[in-house]
Amino acid sequence: QGHHVKSRALENHILYNRIEDTQGVNSSRLIDLPNCGFSVVMGNDLLQSASTSNTNAIGYGPEGCAKRYGKQMQLFVVNNTLINEASAGTLVRNHTDSNITVINNVLFGAGSVLIGRGDEINNFREDLRNLQPASWEPPKGSPAIDAAITQPAVSGISLTPIAEFQAPAGYTERIRRGELDAGSREIPAR
Repeated sequence: QGHHVKSRALENHILYNRIEDTQGVNSSRLIDLPNCGFSVVMGNDLLQSASTSNTNAIGYGPEGCAKRYGKQMQLFVVNNTLINEASAGTLVRNHTDSNITVINNVLFGAGSVLIGRGDEINNFREDLRNLQPASWEPPKGSPAIDAAITQPAVSGISLTPIAEFQAPAGYTERIRRGELDAGSREIPAR
């Protein structure tokens, strides 16, 4: 049991990854930021299995954020795709009084986008049954297509995704087909 990504850093950029549970394993959060930090989580493929022991995919500040202030108390969760195979779950659990931003994400399966204080903007839900095998994209006809809201840069960091995860490791350019889609991927054909 453990978290896939855990960081106590003052600044975190978690961009264009695939972070996923293994079936039948008793893992915890996909991303744990226990002591806050200025954090951008963008363009990631996230999979939370039915056997997870902690149904918040991303935890922010669960161990407290002592000696963190201003910029170090900001979280931006932008254009990610969460496949939640658990019967319940949350994309982001904010344990702090900080106002975080969760925008342009796509969630397949049950659960909520945000628990705790924050702005939940322009996130889309899809039925898990609509997920195509080996795909991280919303299905054809999804309201997430061409629907992302552009965000201004924060502290010099762009909040517009420019890449997508490419297996087995690394990333490739995110090629737009029309307006920017919500989620971690652009739909290849409309």
